[in-house]
Amino acid sequence: IADNRSPYHPRRLRYTPILAARGRALPAPPKYLRLLRRAIAEHRKVEIDYLSLGDARSQRVVRPLGLVNFGPVWLLTSWCELRGDFRDFRVDRVGQATLLKLRFQDEAGKMLSDCLARRSCAPEPTPRGKAAAPEH
Repeated sequence: IADNRSPYHPRRLRYTPILAARGRALPAPPKYLRLLRRAIAEHRKVEIDYLSLGDARSQRVVRPLGLVNFGPVWLLTSWCELRGDFRDFRVDRVGQATLLKLRFQDEAGKMLSDCLARRSCAPEPTPRGKAAAPEH
């Protein structure tokens, strides 16, 4: 992508934690994807109106930590202030998102690395200069 102002420019993408599953081409990005990427990059809280898979509506203030893509579905991995825990929100089920002026600092137990470690999907640390051995 030639336009370095684009949120999808390679220079900008390296600052946003995005995990993607292999598969076919991605559909158009969901409505609030750009806002969420900005919030992640700037460590800013976001207020969302969310419709759960059970059709329950809720308002949340979250610390957005990363985005995960599974084909047509984008998930926002975040620290939820309401629940006091990590939560994933389907971006296509966010009815409204407001970027707040409130910034957050990395806190032990509330970072993406903590979330990934809890879910046992964090990469194992490797000694400097050595590649991790592939799993069989």
